[in-house]
Amino acid sequence: MTPSTAYTAGLLLNIGLITAVYMWPEELNQVLLSANTNGSSVSREMLAAMGEHQYELGSVLLAHWHLPRIYSVTLREFKNTDYTGSERRMIDLLAVCFATAKKMLSGQQDELPLFVKRLEAFGVSAARAQSVIDDLLAAKNNIYTAALAIAGK
Repeated sequence: MTPSTAYTAGLLLNIGLITAVYMWPEELNQVLLSANTNGSSVSREMLAAMGEHQYELGSVLLAHWHLPRIYSVTLREFKNTDYTGSERRMIDLLAVCFATAKKMLSGQQDELPLFVKRLEAFGVSAARAQSVIDDLLAAKNNIYTAALAIAGK
Protein backbone atom coordinates (compact mmCIF):
# COMPACT_ATOMS: atom_id res chain seq x y z
CA MET A 1 0.00 0.00 0.00
CA THR A 2 1.66 3.18 -1.15
CA PRO A 3 1.04 6.45 0.71
CA SER A 4 -0.17 8.17 -2.47
CA THR A 5 -2.76 5.46 -3.11
CA ALA A 6 -3.98 5.60 0.49
CA TYR A 7 -4.13 9.41 0.31
CA THR A 8 -6.12 9.31 -2.94
CA ALA A 9 -8.49 6.67 -1.55
CA GLY A 10 -9.07 8.86 1.49
CA LEU A 11 -9.86 11.86 -0.68
CA LEU A 12 -12.31 9.81 -2.75
CA LEU A 13 -13.98 8.13 0.22
CA ASN A 14 -17.02 10.42 0.33
CA ILE A 15 -17.30 11.31 -3.35
CA GLY A 16 -20.60 9.42 -3.46
CA LEU A 17 -22.04 11.94 -1.02
CA ILE A 18 -21.25 14.73 -3.48
CA THR A 19 -22.90 12.67 -6.21
CA ALA A 20 -26.02 12.22 -4.08
CA VAL A 21 -26.19 15.95 -3.30
CA TYR A 22 -26.15 16.66 -7.02
CA MET A 23 -28.57 13.91 -8.10
CA TRP A 24 -31.05 13.87 -5.20
CA PRO A 25 -30.74 17.16 -3.28
CA GLU A 26 -34.12 17.00 -1.49
CA GLU A 27 -33.73 13.37 -0.47
CA LEU A 28 -30.19 13.90 0.73
CA ASN A 29 -31.19 16.98 2.69
CA GLN A 30 -33.71 14.80 4.53
CA VAL A 31 -31.02 12.17 5.11
CA LEU A 32 -28.69 14.78 6.60
CA LEU A 33 -31.44 16.15 8.83
CA SER A 34 -32.32 12.64 10.01
CA ALA A 35 -28.70 11.83 10.76
CA ASN A 36 -28.36 15.01 12.77
CA THR A 37 -31.68 14.54 14.60
CA ASN A 38 -31.11 10.85 15.36
CA GLY A 39 -27.41 11.13 16.16
CA SER A 40 -26.93 8.53 13.45
CA SER A 41 -24.39 8.25 10.66
CA VAL A 42 -25.12 9.67 7.24
CA SER A 43 -24.37 6.32 5.63
CA ARG A 44 -26.85 4.52 7.89
CA GLU A 45 -29.58 7.08 7.22
CA MET A 46 -28.81 7.13 3.52
CA LEU A 47 -29.00 3.34 3.31
CA ALA A 48 -32.36 3.34 5.12
CA ALA A 49 -33.86 6.13 3.02
CA MET A 50 -32.32 5.51 -0.39
CA GLY A 51 -31.21 1.87 -0.40
CA GLU A 52 -27.54 2.75 -0.90
CA HIS A 53 -24.94 4.63 1.06
CA GLN A 54 -22.45 7.13 -0.28
CA TYR A 55 -19.66 4.57 -0.55
CA GLU A 56 -21.63 2.39 -2.97
CA LEU A 57 -22.54 5.43 -5.08
CA GLY A 58 -18.92 6.54 -5.09
CA SER A 59 -17.80 3.09 -6.18
CA VAL A 60 -20.12 3.19 -9.18
CA LEU A 61 -18.86 6.63 -10.13
CA LEU A 62 -15.18 5.65 -9.84
CA ALA A 63 -15.74 2.50 -11.91
CA HIS A 64 -17.52 4.62 -14.53
CA TRP A 65 -14.50 6.93 -14.61
CA HIS A 66 -12.23 3.89 -15.08
CA LEU A 67 -10.09 4.75 -12.08
CA PRO A 68 -7.87 1.95 -10.81
CA ARG A 69 -9.86 -0.91 -9.31
CA ILE A 70 -8.44 -0.40 -5.82
CA TYR A 71 -10.47 2.81 -5.43
CA SER A 72 -13.86 1.51 -6.56
CA VAL A 73 -13.48 -1.73 -4.59
CA THR A 74 -12.34 0.15 -1.48
CA LEU A 75 -15.43 2.34 -1.60
CA ARG A 76 -17.83 -0.47 -2.50
CA GLU A 77 -16.60 -2.65 0.37
CA PHE A 78 -15.95 0.12 2.93
CA LYS A 79 -18.95 -0.85 5.09
CA ASN A 80 -18.73 -4.59 4.41
CA THR A 81 -17.12 -6.16 7.48
CA ASP A 82 -17.19 -9.59 5.80
CA TYR A 83 -15.01 -8.49 2.88
CA THR A 84 -11.66 -10.31 2.84
CA GLY A 85 -10.22 -9.29 -0.53
CA SER A 86 -6.98 -7.57 -1.38
CA GLU A 87 -8.26 -4.10 -0.47
CA ARG A 88 -9.08 -5.10 3.14
CA ARG A 89 -5.95 -3.46 4.54
CA MET A 90 -6.70 -0.19 2.73
CA ILE A 91 -10.26 -0.27 4.04
CA ASP A 92 -9.03 -0.87 7.58
CA LEU A 93 -6.58 2.02 7.36
CA LEU A 94 -9.24 4.38 6.02
CA ALA A 95 -11.65 3.26 8.74
CA VAL A 96 -9.11 4.08 11.46
CA CYS A 97 -8.33 7.46 9.88
CA PHE A 98 -12.04 8.23 9.44
CA ALA A 99 -12.78 7.36 13.08
CA THR A 100 -9.79 9.42 14.23
CA ALA A 101 -11.01 12.44 12.26
CA LYS A 102 -14.51 12.09 13.75
CA LYS A 103 -13.07 12.04 17.28
CA MET A 104 -10.95 15.09 16.51
CA LEU A 105 -13.87 17.04 15.06
CA SER A 106 -16.16 16.16 17.95
CA GLY A 107 -13.59 17.26 20.53
CA GLN A 108 -13.04 13.77 21.95
CA GLN A 109 -9.25 14.10 22.21
CA ASP A 110 -9.11 11.80 25.24
CA GLU A 111 -9.94 8.87 22.93
CA LEU A 112 -7.22 9.65 20.38
CA PRO A 113 -4.45 7.55 22.00
CA LEU A 114 -6.46 4.43 21.08
CA PHE A 115 -6.37 5.47 17.42
CA VAL A 116 -2.67 6.29 17.59
CA LYS A 117 -2.13 2.73 18.79
CA ARG A 118 -4.29 1.32 15.98
CA LEU A 119 -2.26 3.24 13.38
CA GLU A 120 0.90 1.47 14.52
CA ALA A 121 -0.49 -1.70 12.88
CA PHE A 122 -0.06 0.09 9.54
CA GLY A 123 3.56 1.01 10.13
CA VAL A 124 2.91 4.52 11.42
CA SER A 125 4.97 5.22 14.51
CA ALA A 126 3.08 6.48 17.54
CA ALA A 127 5.26 9.60 17.57
CA ARG A 128 4.50 10.37 13.90
CA ALA A 129 0.76 9.70 14.29
CA GLN A 130 0.61 11.91 17.38
CA SER A 131 2.53 14.65 15.60
CA VAL A 132 0.07 14.65 12.68
CA ILE A 133 -2.90 14.65 15.06
CA ASP A 134 -1.41 17.54 17.03
CA ASP A 135 -0.83 19.52 13.83
CA LEU A 136 -4.40 18.90 12.66
CA LEU A 137 -5.86 19.85 16.04
CA ALA A 138 -3.84 23.06 16.02
CA ALA A 139 -5.18 23.86 12.54
CA LYS A 140 -8.74 22.68 13.22
CA ASN A 141 -10.29 26.16 13.22
CA ASN A 142 -8.47 27.13 10.02
CA ILE A 143 -9.57 23.91 8.32
CA TYR A 144 -13.17 24.56 9.36
CA THR A 145 -12.97 28.14 8.06
CA ALA A 146 -11.58 26.90 4.73
CA ALA A 147 -14.40 24.34 4.46
CA LEU A 148 -16.96 27.08 5.04
CA ALA A 149 -15.31 29.23 2.38
CA ILE A 150 -15.39 26.35 -0.11
CA ALA A 151 -19.08 25.87 0.72
CA GLY A 152 -19.68 29.55 0.02
CA LYS A 153 -20.63 30.48 3.58
